[in-house]
Amino acid sequence: MKLPSFHFFVRTLTLLVFISCNQDFYPVGEVLLSDLTLETNSRSVPAFTFQESIQEVESNRQPLAQLGSINHPVFGRAEASFITQLNLGSDPIFGQYRQQFEDQEDQTDVNLIQENETVKSVYLEIPFFSNTNDSDNDGVIDSLDADPDDPETTDVDETTRVETRLSPRLNIPLEPTFFQKRLIDLEGTDDLSGSDAFNQVMRGLIIKADNFSDDLYMLLDIQNAEIKVLYEFDDYDTNGTVGDLSDDEINKVEKELSISLGGTQINTLKNSAFESAVEQRILLSENNNPTDKLFVQSSHLHGKIRLFSDINPDSNSLLEDLRTESFLINEANLIFYIDPEMNKLESLIAKRLYLFNYNSGAPLSDYIIDASVSNFGANSNKQNFGGILELDENSNPYRYKFNLTSHISNIIRNDSVNHDLGLVVTGDIENPFAIKARKSLDEETFNYPIAATLNPLGAVLVGSHPASNLNDKKVKLELIYSSY
Repeated sequence: MKLPSFHFFVRTLTLLVFISCNQDFYPVGEVLLSDLTLETNSRSVPAFTFQESIQEVESNRQPLAQLGSINHPVFGRAEASFITQLNLGSDPIFGQYRQQFEDQEDQTDVNLIQENETVKSVYLEIPFFSNTNDSDNDGVIDSLDADPDDPETTDVDETTRVETRLSPRLNIPLEPTFFQKRLIDLEGTDDLSGSDAFNQVMRGLIIKADNFSDDLYMLLDIQNAEIKVLYEFDDYDTNGTVGDLSDDEINKVEKELSISLGGTQINTLKNSAFESAVEQRILLSENNNPTDKLFVQSSHLHGKIRLFSDINPDSNSLLEDLRTESFLINEANLIFYIDPEMNKLESLIAKRLYLFNYNSGAPLSDYIIDASVSNFGANSNKQNFGGILELDENSNPYRYKFNLTSHISNIIRNDSVNHDLGLVVTGDIENPFAIKARKSLDEETFNYPIAATLNPLGAVLVGSHPASNLNDKKVKLELIYSSY
């Protein structure tokens, strides 16, 4: 009786095994990928330009100093000068010994003489700012240097070798008698006991430039500027025979003192009043009317850019429609064309513009992720982000293009806030930091890029509502996308 039960169990188990192995296979993602064809297209999305200006800007935090004057055919006259304090340190020693040691009345010590320090010459040295990379400091920029990391060469005559290389700089003579009275003669007094005391005696320098036969405008590396005071003093020389006074003598010895610039530094920037045509565009923009042109000038005029809508940037039908469409953004470019009336003035047109978050002054995401480096200077880095002046086939100034792919993708796909954008000139694309500025004396301050104060040039751009003959050059946001 047990054997039939065993057969039944085997048959049942075998049937169950065969039933459990009889599976149907379905392609993964068949529904998702079937009939999916990507098509690459492009479209222009509205961008609206508004003209703004500033009346005051913070000018005591600039890493560079501007000096000189320039007459611009569009923006008028710009002048720059600067004021700076000096860094001397506490209780400096001139000559070999402290003044207190010189004043001691010990007749047994032959070294106790008055050193009689006398200033011979004083020069203010200020290096020019260089926006080119020269890794080995041999005077040849990296892009044109056969070996940018090695300033040495073989088969060099040692007698003709340059031992010290100085970058191009201003070398301004100063009055020696002033530094004799206000510095050297004060050795050992309370006037040189510290920076605060010294700044009461020598309050600082006012550096101006005028009486030019032609325009001259300089960008100076104020952080590495210094005053070099060359003075001589009496030095007692025993000629190596301490016990024999017969061959002792007093020699004149020269020594150089370096004083750095520091403390409070203010760059005074003056721009002439802009034309009534610019003023009219500012008034129109205050009433939310987009402009036909956009004037951008360092520390003076800037643009506000609003994308998708001229009224409510973050809640409008166009943006909502884009957010519901099925497409992938491959590239998004915001393009500004040079006004044709200015395209013959290449030497007076800014070589680089900068876009930023108008509300906060912060850089955009595309700027942050761009780590590209150029051998043609610091202001040529971040080429993917753009904003570099482009020339047409006739080598005339043509346009500026910004790559905003990340920024626009975040707005459309991630519901990021569509902030207004600010457009300024930049003298250093690597410096995204902001300072305080004010449109008028009765308004609150806002964040303004510090690099926008480091370039006296500017640009006139075709706006969002130009004359009919310039419609093909009006500012636009170009989307290159793949739909599915």
